[in-house]
Amino acid sequence: MGATRKMPMLREKAKVMSVVDRDSTSEGSGQIEATESDLPRLVNVRGTFAPQAPPEVEDTGVDREVLADLALKLSNTVPRLTTSWAAEQLRLPHGVVERIFWQLREDQFLEILGQQTPYSYRYAITQRGREFARRLLEVSGYVGPAPVSLEQYTAMLDWQMAQFPTVTGEQVNNALASLVLTPEAMQVAQLAAASGRSLFLFGPPGNGKTTLGRALHAVLAGEMWVPHCISVGSNIIRVFDEQAHTIVDAWNSEATVDQRWLRIRRPFVMSGGEMTLNELDLAYSPALRFYEAPPHVKANGGLEQRSFRALLELMKLDTCWVKVCGAERVSTAGPPFLDAVPFARAIVDAAPDRVLWGTDWPHPNVGRFMPNDGDLVDLVAEIAPDEVQREKLLVHNPAKLYGWA
Repeated sequence: MGATRKMPMLREKAKVMSVVDRDSTSEGSGQIEATESDLPRLVNVRGTFAPQAPPEVEDTGVDREVLADLALKLSNTVPRLTTSWAAEQLRLPHGVVERIFWQLREDQFLEILGQQTPYSYRYAITQRGREFARRLLEVSGYVGPAPVSLEQYTAMLDWQMAQFPTVTGEQVNNALASLVLTPEAMQVAQLAAASGRSLFLFGPPGNGKTTLGRALHAVLAGEMWVPHCISVGSNIIRVFDEQAHTIVDAWNSEATVDQRWLRIRRPFVMSGGEMTLNELDLAYSPALRFYEAPPHVKANGGLEQRSFRALLELMKLDTCWVKVCGAERVSTAGPPFLDAVPFARAIVDAAPDRVLWGTDWPHPNVGRFMPNDGDLVDLVAEIAPDEVQREKLLVHNPAKLYGWA
């Protein structure tokens, strides 16, 4: 990170999701080699496989500038700080934080006040650092634990879902034995419990929604790892919510465990009796300058909608091509339409050789938001962060589809 580096281009927002896991029954100790490149390295601790603490900045899976910006904003909240205190706040290993701080010192954003221990220093933010931190805070008010990457979160979610035990019809029948339900309702409950996805219950007051929801929640055994927050490019999205997630074990004493992840019970989210459609949209907080996720996203992963999964299944066909566009129509948060990025990225990952990109100009089907085409162009780097992937999206794939090559 240099003194002339650019300000983050996009606003931050918050979005809360959840992941699924259970204690592994595999024998042995040590590490699991990730079967997918984005899956965090896992380490066996007390019989449970946990994300391993990153030994280097590059091992965090997050861009160095994102971590440096977050560390600088944290430094701006106190008159002076130590490496140990910052590591605790950022949930990063001591050595990783020290390397970030030394880079900030070289950029003249921090100054060393003295040495606390042989491996820990006392720092203070400089006037130059405060000015830059204020500009960063105008873009995003988030200050807290460091994020994991969207790719790591998605890979961890997929891995944990594969480890999770299948819910049987007998388990659901036993849990709902005290309720009077039609055979059709019982069958829907069994399918919902076995799907591993969010279940949305609605109806008039007093019809047993909460009772049914709690009974089904009791069937879902096991625990899961969920990160404090995730990063999408240069943007941080909050994931952990104290109101929706319950921590079941403390891992802060385990130096080998990545403290950016928390082990929680599977979430059960209950909303108020007068829920409106607006409550199912992301809610932006002008004071905090990021978004809060709706209840159904807090209860499960945002990419698990049945229709979207059907599209991904369709893309397995060699004859299926998709143009990733219309972010302004998919988005519920509005410009710069960052909440559409995970969906577009999932499409690109599903069929990288059969995906195109376009702005949809002049936007004849515009809905709530008339987009700025510059914002849509900016999203290309978020949708396809790899240079080879972007070249396929913008050059090779269109040439192949239209016979230009």
